[in-house]
Amino acid sequence: SVAMASRLKNVDIFRHIPTDLTEATKVGGCVSIVTVIALVLLCILEVRSLMAVTTNTRISVSHREDDYFRVNLNVTFPSISCNWISVDYVDIVGHKKTNITGSEIHKHTLHGKYVASAVREYEQPHEEPEPEPEVAEEKPKAPDADKQVEAQITIEGDQVVDIGDSTFQNTINDHRVAIVNFYAPWCPFCVAMAPVYEEAAKQVKKETGGSTEIVMTAVNCVDKANFALCRAQHIQVFPTLRVYRDGSNNMNAKIHMHEEYRGPRTAAAMAEFVVTVWNAVKKQTPPGGAGTPQLEGAKPPPPTPQGKKAAYSEYSSVGCIINGHIKVSRIPGTILFVPTAAGHNFHTEAINMSHVINHLSFGADVESQSQPKRKSKRAYYSEDGAYSGDHDGTLFLSLTGRITHEHFLKVVQTVHEYLYGYVRETYEYTVNSNLYRAAQDDVPTVKMVWDIWPMEVIHTETRKPMVEGICQMVGFLGGIYAAFLVVERMMTGTWRELTKAREGKLG
Repeated sequence: SVAMASRLKNVDIFRHIPTDLTEATKVGGCVSIVTVIALVLLCILEVRSLMAVTTNTRISVSHREDDYFRVNLNVTFPSISCNWISVDYVDIVGHKKTNITGSEIHKHTLHGKYVASAVREYEQPHEEPEPEPEVAEEKPKAPDADKQVEAQITIEGDQVVDIGDSTFQNTINDHRVAIVNFYAPWCPFCVAMAPVYEEAAKQVKKETGGSTEIVMTAVNCVDKANFALCRAQHIQVFPTLRVYRDGSNNMNAKIHMHEEYRGPRTAAAMAEFVVTVWNAVKKQTPPGGAGTPQLEGAKPPPPTPQGKKAAYSEYSSVGCIINGHIKVSRIPGTILFVPTAAGHNFHTEAINMSHVINHLSFGADVESQSQPKRKSKRAYYSEDGAYSGDHDGTLFLSLTGRITHEHFLKVVQTVHEYLYGYVRETYEYTVNSNLYRAAQDDVPTVKMVWDIWPMEVIHTETRKPMVEGICQMVGFLGGIYAAFLVVERMMTGTWRELTKAREGKLG
């Protein structure tokens, strides 16, 4: 064993100098302290670097095999009623979805009421319904056709009182029940309803014994003198049949609510509805002045035979929140927010498509980009008084009526590859927006057009291998020690020379 130990000493490359042959100095002590501090700091930094996660980004051709993905949205329209807006979808190959509702898209008024569908279609009674013109069969009019129709059609009759801006409020205040037909002479549905409305007024007068507490009136919104009135009453479609009880007008409220007749357009149904409203109002004490409408609405008449629907009213309000998701093909497509109203004509100048995009994302992952990255956040009051908070969304404002908004989105597929194998697929997008004034006969819309980039951006998380980190750390530590060793030798030699010179022992 002694011989083996002797042989091991002969191959020792880490030979030690005996302690009694070494000399400790003050300079060496100072340099040693600095060296230890530097080594500790470097060691900490290297450990942090070893544990740090870095992200590498690359672009690759997308090979996703899923045929569909989701478009998630939450959009506020402060100036249009939920009753008159439809959500449609069409893609580049012609697939279409119209008036999307149900489990996909939900509509809420600004005051929180849920609206299941953008367009309510009512069954007409089986017995001889009043004829209504078919829009699809309507032939183009001559340039002066509107003037001819306006000259020939008289909406008001013997029992229907024609009122305007100057007499509107007094008429509402002077009667416990006022039914107002807001119409346009060029509207075919208004023309078809005119004799029905007149006949209903006659029946109401007969059934109520000629009561002066009820009045059925009409307002021509095409007359320039009535422009301000129709705008203040938020008339967006023709005909609009409003119900005013005990002088209720609701002109000063932030959220405008109006009771409207939405039943069959037959004289019997209209008359029955008006009498029902009158009977309900008679049970209440007349108010001292104008108030705000009650939320209960008019009670429907007695049950009608099977297959028929009773006439009734609804409260409509200006403003709509549309939220939900749409399952679409992974190809370029368009979502359209379109004013739609069966059996009505739109007053296009009164359609304001201002909107706030509260949320817009693609795919099922909630971590995907959720808002357009543009425009400053703010709150605003629209021109008609409806309020919308823009604290969580992006505002797109129409300063006039009949403005169409188009949003062009370039959707980029993004893959996040995390440590330990977890992969998350999301979508990001850029947006460019445009607005323009729609043609005279076209209704304004909001379009969201997207195109999917065929490439995908892949973000991969990586961490430095342990062996590489340890080797790098040892190399740095050794290098720091060697560097400070050279510094110590230089400082010690310099100090000795200075000491000798001071003592007069130099050369």
